[in-house]
Amino acid sequence: MIKDHLIIFFPLVDWDAPFQRYQYLARELSRTNKVIYFEPALSVMYFLRRPGLLRRKLLRASRAKKKVARNLFTLNAPPILPYGNITRFINYINQFFLLLLIKIFTMDFRERKRLCLWISDAAHYPLIKWLKPKISVYDCTDAIVFPDREKQDYHNGLRQRTMRDSSVSFFTSQLYFREGQAYSRNCHYVPNGVDVRHFRKTHYRVPEELKKIRRPLLGFVGTLDARMDRELIEAILTKKPEACLVFVGPLADNSWKFENEERVFLLGKREYEEIPDFVNQFDVALIPYRLYENTQYMYPVKLHEYLVLGKPVVTTDLPEVRQFSDIVYIARNPDDFVEKIEEALRATDEGSEKRRVETALANTWDHRLEMIGRELEKVSEGNPEERMRER
Repeated sequence: MIKDHLIIFFPLVDWDAPFQRYQYLARELSRTNKVIYFEPALSVMYFLRRPGLLRRKLLRASRAKKKVARNLFTLNAPPILPYGNITRFINYINQFFLLLLIKIFTMDFRERKRLCLWISDAAHYPLIKWLKPKISVYDCTDAIVFPDREKQDYHNGLRQRTMRDSSVSFFTSQLYFREGQAYSRNCHYVPNGVDVRHFRKTHYRVPEELKKIRRPLLGFVGTLDARMDRELIEAILTKKPEACLVFVGPLADNSWKFENEERVFLLGKREYEEIPDFVNQFDVALIPYRLYENTQYMYPVKLHEYLVLGKPVVTTDLPEVRQFSDIVYIARNPDDFVEKIEEALRATDEGSEKRRVETALANTWDHRLEMIGRELEKVSEGNPEERMRER
């Protein structure tokens, strides 16, 4: 693992969002480096539709850097100009503004010599050219999809240039990984993992909210947003009248209503420390995502968090979960999803539970970090300008 670097980290979520890859890697990298976690800058237009969020963001931005661990800081940027995702000129203005913030809040002369730029959105590509970091990392974790073809073409072009000019690229999706191999010789498939120390405990409490809910209890952990298959959830409620559904996580909007509300429990966002207690109570853990362009590149973080607790998992047919078809229940349609839930409820043998746990233990964040650390050490010894000339 690299040491004594300044890592400017541009994730896709705020630090206090449900804990996942971005926060875990930033936290672990901060053990041997100084890490600045740049919370995503959002467009002025986005805030105009959500004035309450604008107020909170401006308040956080006014506080500049916030220390969350010994060598880990968060930095919240004020709103940026709209249409940067379609217009090169506007995107360059937005990135130049972020460049100024980086230089004001995070860098001194000594730190610039050991700078690592870590980005998950190719919109930050200009920063690679301007900062000329010792190490540039493209961590491609999710599909960024636009309904407008012009926007998508612009973003795809940025992603291709980012893969070409980064020191190293990591991918959670095999589809994106295969694409990356056409643009870079230094790209690696490093999917999501699980923090075993956090999820495997000697004692789990029973959350008060779950004590009076009748079983079987079908559970989901994560954000309720447009990726969720609402029709699928309605089908479960209709065809499994004896079951209750529990959703642990924030709501993307206020439109999440169900006909059978007395059997649906929206528990909202919970602290990361509480999540294992909720998952431990699930009879079946669900991954009910719609199958469309956004989700075909998705490697759900929750998959191994469910499995490490031995929970049977029923999921829609996401490309990244097919490699685990021997231990998870993959459904092709809503009727099949309900049938798979019934199969999962019947499969109570210890052998199945043991195989689930063993699979999760082979896919820990520690393993992922070892892979990432080896590649970072390799590129830290090279010259970034020479690498770019090679491409």
